[in-house]
Amino acid sequence: MQLGGALGTAGLVILLDRRTALHGQHLNAGINAGNSLAREQLGDYARIAGHLGVPDTQQQAMAGYLLGRLETVWASILAYQDGFWLLVGSLLVVAIPSILLSRWQRV
Repeated sequence: MQLGGALGTAGLVILLDRRTALHGQHLNAGINAGNSLAREQLGDYARIAGHLGVPDTQQQAMAGYLLGRLETVWASILAYQDGFWLLVGSLLVVAIPSILLSRWQRV
């Protein structure tokens, strides 16, 4: 009983780790110096850092850091969403036959 739970938990952790890396790569693929949306977002984050009192020389670095952290957060959100759908699918695979077998009458 405990071995099944331990293996299931380990499998879910591995799935979350790999899916976070995959989603992070997909989110990071479009961010480059030629992307106007990425430049606009970096400018917005630099302005936010300026309002918070970060020196001018460090605002762009802070903006890049914030953009990277935001990518990490979204990659984790998407990975947890993948894990949730895997668990829902697993539950359906087990629940539907269980319900059908519980209603089966022997004659």
